[in-house]
Amino acid sequence: MNRDTWRDHNDVDVMYASKYAIDEKWFTVFLQLHTSAYGRAVAVALLKELLRL
Repeated sequence: MNRDTWRDHNDVDVMYASKYAIDEKWFTVFLQLHTSAYGRAVAVALLKELLRL
């Protein structure tokens, strides 16, 4: 059977996303990133990419 060998059940989530509806037309998204898992340089690069969206 397929056992999902790519998935590690001991993983720790390093990024959380939450979406909040302000009203019917507006919403906001909050991202929580655990930089200890990525390192400061990767976190800064990711932030720069997200700010360009």
